[in-house]
Amino acid sequence: MKELSTWRYLWRLIRYRPILYSANAVLWAGVHLIPLLPGLIIQQFFDTLSGKATWSFSAAGLAVLLMVTASARIINIYAGAFTDTIHRYSISALIRRNMLHWILQQPAASAIPCSPGEAITSFRDDAEQAENAISWTLDLIGKTLFAGTAIFILLLVDVQITCFVFLPIVLVVSLTQIASKKLQAYRAVSEGRARRNPADARQALH
Repeated sequence: MKELSTWRYLWRLIRYRPILYSANAVLWAGVHLIPLLPGLIIQQFFDTLSGKATWSFSAAGLAVLLMVTASARIINIYAGAFTDTIHRYSISALIRRNMLHWILQQPAASAIPCSPGEAITSFRDDAEQAENAISWTLDLIGKTLFAGTAIFILLLVDVQITCFVFLPIVLVVSLTQIASKKLQAYRAVSEGRARRNPADARQALH
């Protein structure tokens, strides 16, 4: 059986039901983006009080718009959860069906090269990990859109303050990622040495 890379494997799962995945992506993008609207509405509310509003809404109209936004967010969350549940189960069902189909095609003596308990665990956990990976891509898309939109709004408000706040955060996160990768590399090397020389590892612990 031909092995697939992780990205090709995920891409084939996404293409299994593209319309459902697209609908799920749109709904969860809304889940992440709608929380930005109350901030814009509140900004317009204070601008209305100061006479600098750019929207043609009264204070009462903005209050109604704020309630409509809250209601839309609740509906969006429920619709996203419903769609995501269907999408998740369709992916896990496909994987389990393909696994079972492959087993039934094998000779009886070599159908399952492990214990029945390990096979059941594989059917449960492998399919669950795959559906989680596909679902998490939606969160990645939504959070990326949220971050990009939020930064764009802040840049429209004040470029200097936005840069003053976000550039140090980007720098700290970048340094943390670099340090984390180096620590993981050092740990892997240390574990490799410990496996090769267990006596040295025990001596190092003492």
